[in-house]
Amino acid sequence: MRVLGLVHRTTIDAIKGKGEEFAANCQLKECFVLWMYTLETHQRILDVLNPKRFFFLMSLTNLFLDKVFTQPLPSNILLYFEESMNLFENCTQEIIVGISRTQRIPGVKKTLDFYYLDRIIPVAMHLMLLLTKLKPILLPVQIDRVKDAVRKLVKLNPIDSKGVSLMHFSCATSVFCRAEGATVFPFPSLEVLNLLLEAGANPCPRDIFGNTPLHILGKHRKVPGDMLEALLKAGAHLDMKNAQGHSFEFLRASRGQKLRQLVNPVRHTSLQCLAAASIRRHGIPYKGVLDKQLERFVDFH
Repeated sequence: MRVLGLVHRTTIDAIKGKGEEFAANCQLKECFVLWMYTLETHQRILDVLNPKRFFFLMSLTNLFLDKVFTQPLPSNILLYFEESMNLFENCTQEIIVGISRTQRIPGVKKTLDFYYLDRIIPVAMHLMLLLTKLKPILLPVQIDRVKDAVRKLVKLNPIDSKGVSLMHFSCATSVFCRAEGATVFPFPSLEVLNLLLEAGANPCPRDIFGNTPLHILGKHRKVPGDMLEALLKAGAHLDMKNAQGHSFEFLRASRGQKLRQLVNPVRHTSLQCLAAASIRRHGIPYKGVLDKQLERFVDFH
């Protein structure tokens, strides 16, 4: 290792193999220390676009996913907390670096930086999910630490190359990670959604296609009622339309389901929404007349 260095392919293979040996022998602490040391060293000496920088972050995430989702929960699951938190905080730092590079570097490198964010944000989502699984047995001080870490990530407002936010990811079915021996599809997740909302996340961000988290839920084969209620309670708009002019109600109708079968729309329709819809329906000029923020509000309806 001293001759080849920590970034040489042979060294990386040896470290990964030794970590897997530790994990197979239920020596998770030893595996975490070895891989985390390698990850942090790579982060210090490698450029953010170097794929080796991402390798052990993903390997450690998969290790915990395997233990939590594909095996019976161990009696010592609380021991995972400190490691999971350290990994989540490390992942947040990676996102900070990725965002700063995306904002600073124009042209083709901007696309490359988004490619890194496209990979790193789903990892953060899975680490957040792991923390929600531990939450029922955590001490109040530990829960506060989780909330503070999530609040920090929410303030960064990371989005991928398609404008997909943390809130979109929490409602999607396509967020998955490859755990050892199985592909894990733990989303959509009510626990993660509630954690994000509690941390101050916007309940109705829009991606580049104009979709909000409600639109993401509306495209599912079956809508999780508890997640729909949580979004609406947080202030999401049932009548908000995406770039195709489709609302949540339209998306459910396309699947043969009426809105009233899911929720009472009257309870979640404000006078603002009714006024905006009326302006659009009757073609009343509002561009340059209303405040810019109100213009955008009307545009969405």
